[in-house]
This record gives sequence, C-alpha cells and structure tokens, in this order.
Amino acid sequence: KATVSVLYWKCSMEGTHYSSSTIEYDAKFVPNYREPSEAGDTECVSEEVSRCTSPGIVPQSSNPSLSFESSMVLQFGKVEPMDEESVGGTFWLKNADSTVGILKPGDMEPGMKHNNKGYSAKDDVEGKVGFKPGKGYIREVVAYKLDRSFSKVPETIVLETPSAKLGRTSSRMVKGSAQRFVPNIGQSWDSGPARFSDESVRRIGIMDLRMLNCDRHGGNMLVVNNKESDKCDLIPIDHGYCFPMSLADLDFEWQFWKQAKTPFSEEELQYVDDIDIHNDVAICESYGMEQEAIDLFHAATICLKVGCKLGMNLSEMAAFFRRETLNQASGLELLISDCRSSLDDECRAAIDFKKLQQKASLLMASDWKAALQ
Repeated sequence: KATVSVLYWKCSMEGTHYSSSTIEYDAKFVPNYREPSEAGDTECVSEEVSRCTSPGIVPQSSNPSLSFESSMVLQFGKVEPMDEESVGGTFWLKNADSTVGILKPGDMEPGMKHNNKGYSAKDDVEGKVGFKPGKGYIREVVAYKLDRSFSKVPETIVLETPSAKLGRTSSRMVKGSAQRFVPNIGQSWDSGPARFSDESVRRIGIMDLRMLNCDRHGGNMLVVNNKESDKCDLIPIDHGYCFPMSLADLDFEWQFWKQAKTPFSEEELQYVDDIDIHNDVAICESYGMEQEAIDLFHAATICLKVGCKLGMNLSEMAAFFRRETLNQASGLELLISDCRSSLDDECRAAIDFKKLQQKASLLMASDWKAALQ
C-alpha cells in the first residue's frame, strides 16, 4: 500500500468542481480516469495515483492532458509570475514539485489594459504590424493545432483562469493560452547554430513559413538534447505573432543558417504535400481568426507547397516570403497583390487562390527577383 492522492470531481449545472483526498490505496487497484460528462455525474477519477502525500496533485507517473493538469493547478497549485523580460503577462503553472506549463492571459498581452509590463496603450504591440491586441493567445493555440507535432510545438490549450490567481481582486474568469512546459538546456541564442540538427531547423522553418511568423528569434527556440545524436534539437514556442494581417514584418532567425540551405527529407516533403489547406482554414475560422490573416496563411501554404515541388530549400523560400529591406515589398507580397480580385461586399480585395497557384509556379521557378523589378 502507498499513501496517494485521489482526485474527485462533481459535475453540476454551475460547472465542474474538483476536490481531493489522501488515502491508503493498493496501487494495482487504481480507477481509470475519465472526464465528467453531465450534471449529477460524480466519481473518483485518477489515471494513475500520485505517489505523494500532498492532496490534489495531478498524477506524476502518468501523462494526463494539459487541460486536466492545468485545471488541477488552478484548483490546488500555484500560478506564479515569470521574471523574464517578456512584454506580456506570463505565468508559471506549478503543482507541488514541478512546473506544468506557461500561462499567457489574453487581457495582459501588449496593447491590453491589464498588461503589467508597461505596454497597456492600444498601440503597444511591439512595433508589430498586422495584429490586434488580445488575440495572441488564440494564435498560440492554432499554431499547436496546425503543427500536429511535426515541428514539436508543445501542447497548447485555451485556459480560463480566475482573476484572483493573477493577483487581481476581480472574480471574473480570464481567457488565455496554456502551453506545456518543456525541460530544456537553454535558448538557441545562448549557443551557436552549428549545434542544432538540420532536421529540427528545417521543420521549424516549414512551420514559420506557412504560419508567416513575425517573431522567430533565438529566445523562442528551446534547446533540448537528442540522445541519438551529437546535435541538439529545437522546440519552437511563442507563436502569438503568427498569422499576421500584413506581410511587412516577417522574421526568420534561421534564414541564413546552413541548415536552412540543406535539402528537405522525403518525410518533410511528404508532410508538406499532405497538408490539407481547406481543413486548416476551417480550423482557423473555428477560432475566430480574422479573414485577412486566414487568406494570407492560405496563400503562404500554397507557395510553400509550390516551393517544395520546385526543389527550393528553406533559405530560398524565406527570401521569397520576406522583405529584403523595410520599404521593398517581398516576392510573396507582390504575387498576392497581383492575384487580388475586385472589392467584395465587405470592401475587401479577396485573393484568387487558383490564379495564385498558377502564377506562383511560374514566378518561383524563374529568377523572381529580376522578374519583379
């Protein structure tokens, strides 16, 4: 027998309420965990039982969903402000003996009134063009959903947090993103790029191109050891500045790394070829993303697919996507501009994606820089 924490919930019309009990329990007779389903549903739940004496802690020997872990932290654990120099409100989600995840409340993003880093004015969006304040947490979640573990974006969910947990007196709930914490040995800007595996860089690059990342820098690629190689892998985080409504400020830290000039593997090419853009657009729409942001993401995915079929490497495609100078439009911008139709009922010039695919194949196969001059 072991002293263990068993978690309980009771589901009612007012919501799901959690409680816990510390009991003596034979470890081989542990009830299977399942989520509450309807009002009146009450049951002892635990996927496995935690071998600790502190009640209410999420089981450590299993790997429950981040949603379940975060709910337990909000009920029994700690939400602590991070000390790092981020410009948005950022918190650790901690249970008794480990860090579960990173919380980013939507109303504490740059440009939001509850921002606690001195960036609460409406125009405080770090100079980023094409983003509405308070929408970054949605982009974080969508980036995880669309990556599908290919680039190893950590599990990310929408989480509602009681204001009191964020140090406020209000009783309202605050929506934000919660991302699973990944143990690491540092950030990529702490060491030279030669240390990183080719595959890891290429996979992050594929994601950054199709999601049009405007903030890929050395601080948001975590370095982790690879037991099967002398090279380290990278874990991409911080995707609140993906899916912009303007292409003026794309930022790819890896663009000039040697890994970005290596050819894609067959598995990577197959991944790109298998992307179902219509399904991905539907996911973006389901999260309420702006139509212009969705259209640009759609166009970028088409160009990524075209570039891969033409045998272009990551660095070459980044040069097509990104502006060379601040005031000079990129190849991607000029291509999209040429494929916009007349104004629609909402006074928006929609993109003709069929035309864009045809023109992209011709333009990207040529000396496109000369063709655009």
